[in-house]
Amino acid sequence: IPHQVHGSKVVCLTSNTPEAFELAKAEAEAGADAIVCTVQNTPVMLAFADCVPVILVAPGGFAVAHSGWKGTIARISARATEALCQATGSTPSEVKAYIGPHIGSADYEVSPELIQMFSKEFGSGVVDRASGERYLDLGYAVRAALVDAGVRESAIEEVTDSTASTTERFFSYRAEHGKCGRHAAVAYMAAK
Repeated sequence: IPHQVHGSKVVCLTSNTPEAFELAKAEAEAGADAIVCTVQNTPVMLAFADCVPVILVAPGGFAVAHSGWKGTIARISARATEALCQATGSTPSEVKAYIGPHIGSADYEVSPELIQMFSKEFGSGVVDRASGERYLDLGYAVRAALVDAGVRESAIEEVTDSTASTTERFFSYRAEHGKCGRHAAVAYMAAK
């Protein structure tokens, strides 16, 4: 589990040597929000409570990304896609993406400045105008970043339940005022 810093750093684990594990561990502990793994029988886990969990799968590897608003604006899901493709020799069109439960747009009121930044980066569709002018759709932004990176729209699956509206099922930092647990996204590639 990396020290998640709401950034855009991607750590890659592409060898099962002790040195490779130690290097990846040190990089993750220094601060990272995505891990690419091509090593079989090695689980990767990140923790969430409103931020967007993204699991990417390609032939020969996978990635898990933590996409808060800072990581989303920095396109961490696209960076993880690029790193995964580089590590596996795959193309983005071969990647499948799974977006886990996160805060929904109807529950995510943000500053006008943040709306402006996201609109400039991802277009006006990132704003949930049905809820008001200051409601941000992180799922939309992550999907847009993935598609821009070359992932086929039909290869993206998303859990659309909002963590903030369903605290009986998911943890929500915002809805629970910081007094909550975390849910995890775990990926693992079994040996054949």
